[in-house]
Amino acid sequence: MDGINISQPIVNNAVDSKYNLLPNIDAKYGPYSSTTEALMALAPDVRAIGLTVGIKTSTGIVEYWFKNGIGDHYLIVKGEAPNLSNYYTKKQVDDKFTSTNNKVTKNANDIQEVKETIADMEIGNSSPYTKGQMRKIRVKITGVPSGTYAVAIPPLKYDTENVVSFTTDDCNATTLSVVWAAINKRPISIHTVDGGAGSWMYHANQYLAGDLPDVVYKTFDDYLTYTTMFGKERLKQGVAIWPYAGNKDGAFMDRTIAVDKTATNQYRFMIPYLVWEDVNLIAKYGVDFYYHNIGTEKFGTDKDIYNVIQGLTGDMYRTKAMANRLMKVIARPDGNNVFMTAMEDMPRIDVSVAENSPAVDCKPYVDDDWWHKVWSRIFSDDIDGNLKSKLTALFGETNTANKTWFHFCCHTAVGSTWGEFLKYISQTYGAISNKMWFATVGEIYEYKYMKQYAKISNIQTGGTTLQFDVEMSFKENFNYKDLTFKLTGVNVTSTSGMTIEAYDVNDESYICPIQQVGVRDNVLYCQIGCEDTLVSNIEYFVSKYEETKDIIWKDDAELDMPKLDSARRAAFQARIDAISAAVKITTITAQTETLYLTDDSSAQIKFTCFPLDNNEMSKLKYEFSSGLNIETVSSIADNILTLTCTNKSTNPGTVSGTLRVYVENGVSSDSIPVEVVINNIAITNMSPNKTHLDLTEMNPDTVEVTVYPSNNNQMNTISASLTGDLSDRVTLTEKVVGNKITYTLVGKETLAGTYNGNLAVSSTVPSVTNITVPVILTVASPVEISNCAIDCANTVEVNKFLHVTVTASPTNNTRMSTLGDNTVGGTVTNIVKTNNILEYDITFDSAGAKTIVVTETLSGGEWTKDITVTEAAGADDDDKLICMTTVSFADVGSLTKYEDATYGGFCNILQGEATQYVSDTDTLKAKSGLLLSGFTRKQADVQNYVEGLGYEYIKINSPSGQSGDLSSMFTIPPLYSYVNKYNVAGASAFRFNVPNGNYQVRFISSTIETTDSYQNGDILLNGTSIKSQLPSTPYVQKNEWTQWFDVTVTDNVITLLISVEKSKRIGLNVIEIKIMN
Repeated sequence: MDGINISQPIVNNAVDSKYNLLPNIDAKYGPYSSTTEALMALAPDVRAIGLTVGIKTSTGIVEYWFKNGIGDHYLIVKGEAPNLSNYYTKKQVDDKFTSTNNKVTKNANDIQEVKETIADMEIGNSSPYTKGQMRKIRVKITGVPSGTYAVAIPPLKYDTENVVSFTTDDCNATTLSVVWAAINKRPISIHTVDGGAGSWMYHANQYLAGDLPDVVYKTFDDYLTYTTMFGKERLKQGVAIWPYAGNKDGAFMDRTIAVDKTATNQYRFMIPYLVWEDVNLIAKYGVDFYYHNIGTEKFGTDKDIYNVIQGLTGDMYRTKAMANRLMKVIARPDGNNVFMTAMEDMPRIDVSVAENSPAVDCKPYVDDDWWHKVWSRIFSDDIDGNLKSKLTALFGETNTANKTWFHFCCHTAVGSTWGEFLKYISQTYGAISNKMWFATVGEIYEYKYMKQYAKISNIQTGGTTLQFDVEMSFKENFNYKDLTFKLTGVNVTSTSGMTIEAYDVNDESYICPIQQVGVRDNVLYCQIGCEDTLVSNIEYFVSKYEETKDIIWKDDAELDMPKLDSARRAAFQARIDAISAAVKITTITAQTETLYLTDDSSAQIKFTCFPLDNNEMSKLKYEFSSGLNIETVSSIADNILTLTCTNKSTNPGTVSGTLRVYVENGVSSDSIPVEVVINNIAITNMSPNKTHLDLTEMNPDTVEVTVYPSNNNQMNTISASLTGDLSDRVTLTEKVVGNKITYTLVGKETLAGTYNGNLAVSSTVPSVTNITVPVILTVASPVEISNCAIDCANTVEVNKFLHVTVTASPTNNTRMSTLGDNTVGGTVTNIVKTNNILEYDITFDSAGAKTIVVTETLSGGEWTKDITVTEAAGADDDDKLICMTTVSFADVGSLTKYEDATYGGFCNILQGEATQYVSDTDTLKAKSGLLLSGFTRKQADVQNYVEGLGYEYIKINSPSGQSGDLSSMFTIPPLYSYVNKYNVAGASAFRFNVPNGNYQVRFISSTIETTDSYQNGDILLNGTSIKSQLPSTPYVQKNEWTQWFDVTVTDNVITLLISVEKSKRIGLNVIEIKIMN
C-alpha cells in the first residue's frame, strides 16, 4: 500500500490560541464553535467525502462528517440512525405538561434529555432551508372612537399604491458616498461629471474619522423621505455586493481603507468597491444587500451551476459572518441566467431581479406570490426622459391593478445625476402623502410573505378600546418585520388621545419595537413590527451623538424614533435631551477683514465660532453675492471653519461683492467684503499637436493647438489661415474649447496632383510666436465609377420611406463625393456614405411608376431602377393588413386581438414563444377587424427551425424599460422585443402560417438603447437577407416603419429570422403584413 510508514505512535502537542491541546492532528478537524463556522473555514476545494470535524457543544465535542458529498448539506452528525423508541407518543407528551391559568408548565418529569437533543440539532443550522419563526402579537389601542372595527392588512405597506425601488450593482462604493449620502444629509462625493478633477469616493471609516475628500459635490439640506399616515420615512436603497469576488490581492470587500487626514493627495478616495465597514454602517439606515457575482477565483467559472450554487452559499455565510445579515435576493449579474437556474435549487434564496428575460413585470398591488420569481428592473441613464416619464405614467395610472413596480438601477451613482434624481423623487412624489412606498426588494418580499401568512383573531371592539391578535410569521433572513393594519368601520379624524401597545401573547416580556397609529382619509391605521434591529440602530445613532455631539446623529435617531413603542422612545429622548440642550453659535468672526483674489489665485480665510464648545459647526453654511465666480473648499476643525477660495472668472476687471457665513436655521452670521482683480492674462505661447499634416482627396484631418497659460483671456486674439497652394483647395474650420483650438481641414480639389502650403496660426499679441504646420494635399488620379447597383424595394406607398442602398464599383473609386440621387419627384433624407456605399431614404408624394436615378456629376454617369409608388392603404385595404404588436397580454385586457385607436384598427399580440394565452391556433385579425382564415402564428416550432438552420437558438426577450416612445403611433405602445444572449451568437424568429401567395412585410424597431442596429447581425425574410436594404445607423427612438419588403410564399409560411453576433442585439416592436394576392 502506498503511503508513509510510521513505526511509532504520534504525540500531538498542537495547541489552540489559548494553549489548550487540540484533539486531532488534522488542522481541518477544528474544533469549531458551530457547523456554520466549519463550513466557512472549509472551502469546497479542501473538503472530501469522509472528512470529520469537531463541533463544540455545551456537553462536549460532537463529531460531524461529510458523509455522501462535499456540499454544505452533506455535513451531518456522525453516529447511528436515531432510535425512535426513545421518542414520546402523543399521550406521553400530553402527560408531561399541565395547563395552569392559561400558562404551560412542565411536570416534575426530567426533560433535560430532550433539551440536550434540541441543542445538538440547532448547532450550526446545517439545514438547506431558511429557519422560520412566528410571534403571536396582541395589539391594544385605547382612546379610539366607539364603534365596530374591522381589521385587515392592505396589499402594500402603508396602504400605498405606487412602489419604487433603487439598486446599485457591482458592490460600488458610490452606494455609500453618493446614494446613502444623498438620502441621509451627508456630503455627496464628487465625480468628473460633477465638475471635479477626479472621482473621489469615501468609505465608512473615513467618514467616521472626518477624513473626507477635499472637494465634494454638495450636501442636501434635508433627508430624502416619503410621507405616510405615520410620518416621514427615509428612502431605502439596495446594493448587489461581492462577498468573495476579487483578484490576486484578495476579496475586494476585505480591503483596508486608509485614513490619513494629513495626506496631501486624494489616492485613498479611489477605492471603487464597498468594504465590510461600509456595509455595517449603511445597514443601519435600511439598506438591503443582494447576491450578485460569485468569487470565480475561489469557486470557479460561473457558467457551471454547481459552482454558482457553492459560490452563492459561500456569499451567504460570509455576509452572515461579516455583517450579521442573511441575504435572500439575487440581482442577476451580467445577464447570466445560470444564477436563475441555481435559485431554483436553493431554498434559502427567495426572489430575484433581472433586466430582461426571464424577468417579467411585477404588478405589486395584485402580485402576491413572490417565491422564486424573477421580476423586471430597469437600467437606463436617460433620467430626464425615460425614467421620469415612467414615474409620471406610474403615478398617473388610476387602476391600482395596472400599476407596475418601478425598480430602477445603476452601477456607478453620480451626485449630479442619481443624487439629484433621488431628490426629485422625494420632493415630487414623496411629499404627496401616502402615495409612494420607496422600498428595497427584500422589504417588499417580506411584507408580501408576512401578509400571506398572517392570521388575525380575537378582535375585540365596540367601546373606546380596540384589541386584536395577529400571528406574524417571518424567517431568519428577514430585516423589515412589520405590517400595516387598516382598521375600518368607524369614522376617525385624529389620533389625539390614543395610546397603543403590542406584545407577544406567549412571551409578555417581549414588547414590539414598532408601534404606530395614524389616520388617512378618516380611516384608522396602525403599524406593528418586531424588527429588533430598529432599536439597536437607534442606539447606535444616540451613542454617536453622545460621543461626538454632532447634530447629524441626533437627526438620524429622531427620524426613526417615532416608530418606537412609547417606553423606548421616551428613554432615547431623555438621553438626547440630556446632552442636546444645544450649545448654539452666538458669534461668528472672520480672521481676515477682506478676501482678496487676483486672476486664478487661491486664498484661505478662517472663521472662528463662539462659544468654543458649540455643537452647531455642522450647520454652518456660506454664500457669495451674485457676480462672483468663486470655487470653494470647506473644512472644519474644532470651532474653526476654513474656506479655500479660488477665482474661476476670466473676464478682465475688478469685481466686488461679499462672502457671508451663517448658521442654518440660526441667527448668527458674519459677512466680509470680497474683491477680485482679473488682469489681462496674456498668452505666452501656443503648441500644435502635429508637426505636419498629410491630406488626401476629400478626407478630413485635424490639428489641435493648445494655448498657454490655460486661464488666459486672449483666445479671441488668435486666427488661422492657409497659405501656398491650399487657400482655394482646402476648407478650414475651427472649434474653441477652453484653451484649445481644433482646426479641421478638408480637401476640395478634384484635379490630380500634390499641393503644398501651411496652416498658419497667429495671435495679435506681439510677444506670442506664431506657429506654422506644413500641409500637403495629395489628390490621386481619379478612379471613375464604372457601375452602381441600386438595391431597394420594388414598391412603396405614397409618403412612406423607401430605403435605397447604392453600391459603387470599383470599391476604390474616387468619385463618391460627387455621387448622389437625382430622382425626379422624390424627397431624399438621411444620406450616409461609407466607403463605396451610398445610403439614403426617399419619399414620393404621388402614386405611379417612378425611377430611382443615381448620378455622378463629374463623369455624367447615371444608373436607374424602376419602382412603383402605390396609394396609402385606406379603409378598403384594411382587410389586407395584419398588424402584430409585442405588447403585454395583461396590458390589453388579456386579449390576443385588440383595437388600438391611435393605430386606427385591430392589432394581434406578437410573442417570441407560443403560450397558453397566445397560442399558434389563434386566428389573426386584419386591421379592419376581419378574421382571416388560414392566418395564424407559428411560434411553437421556432427553436427547431432555428437550430435546423445551424444557429444557436436564443429566446426573444421583451423587457419593459428599453422601448422607444411609440405613443404617437399606438395607444398601447409595443415593447421592444430583441434577440440577445451574453457572449453568444445565435438567432430567433417570428413565423406565421399564411396561404401561398404574394405579400409585403415591414416592421418598426425602436429602442432607447444607442448601440442596437440592424448591422449587429442579419435579418432574413423567408431565407433572403434584407439587411442591405435597412438603415446602417442605430434605430434609437426610430419611430417609423421600414420600407415594404416583397415576399412570395410557396410553403404556407412567412418567416422573419433575426440572427445576432456574439453579445449583440437586434429587435423590433411591430410587424405588419400586407396581403397582395
